[in-house]
Amino acid sequence: MAVKKAMRLALVDDHTLFREGMIQLIEWVCKDCIITFEANDGIDLQQKLTKDNEPEIILMDINMPRMDGYACVQWLNENFPHVKIIVVSMNQQEAAMTRMLTLGVNGYLSKDVEPAKLAKVLKDLRSGKEGFYYTSPLSGELHHILPGKGD
Repeated sequence: MAVKKAMRLALVDDHTLFREGMIQLIEWVCKDCIITFEANDGIDLQQKLTKDNEPEIILMDINMPRMDGYACVQWLNENFPHVKIIVVSMNQQEAAMTRMLTLGVNGYLSKDVEPAKLAKVLKDLRSGKEGFYYTSPLSGELHHILPGKGD
């Protein structure tokens, strides 16, 4: 019987308290998840991310110092194209969501996402389900753009 490998995640957010809370939340909702590393911003991510610690999924904020989420996603697309990206942000402006969608992220979740929704998104992405995941407050904003997997 094959042993299921842990899902490797990374967090990129400039707020330490938020990252620590996300780690606890992820450990609670995803028993087979491990956090390979945390980064404060895109520059910190570039310095920490290697082929040896490459996560399956990166959860990332948009508004960060030095290198924001947009530039970070562009860099990841060029250097680590197989890594899936979920934006976790309080920014719910349609322009931000559309820009991230255009950059090819796999999901856009509000920072007040329900734990069960986060768990489902992580599980679905790992299992290879296609689609763009987003949380309810975004549903009205994105409905005319794409038929994603919102609440």
